Amino acid sequence: MVRANGRVGQVRLGVLGGAGWDKRLVGVNRWPEEIMQGRVNAEQKHGKTVERHVRMVQGPVKAMQGPVKSMQGHVKSMQGHVKMMQGLVEMVQWPVEIVQWPVEIVQGPVKTL
Repeated sequence: MVRANGRVGQVRLGVLGGAGWDKRLVGVNRWPEEIMQGRVNAEQKHGKTVERHVRMVQGPVKAMQGPVKSMQGHVKSMQGHVKMMQGLVEMVQWPVEIVQWPVEIVQGPVKTL
């Protein structure tokens, strides 16, 4: 089906790449149905493995909902502390802008020289 002239890798890239088939790479003047069918089968297999993984993850998520609900009270008691810290973060970011500002002043004379 594929010519033995070192173009097998290019055909493989065509299968992975999708729609645009160059019929010269295949050596037959029709669509490579067997290769396309293999691609569909591989995608179906991959879809099944992904669904299996999602189902496996959903179990622990449901098991975690209990502890999440019991943590909500603790989260509410922490909100005051978070609001107090936000002001400190803004105060720390402010001198950073002051430090960046003289850098632009230094860059100015370099351009004029």
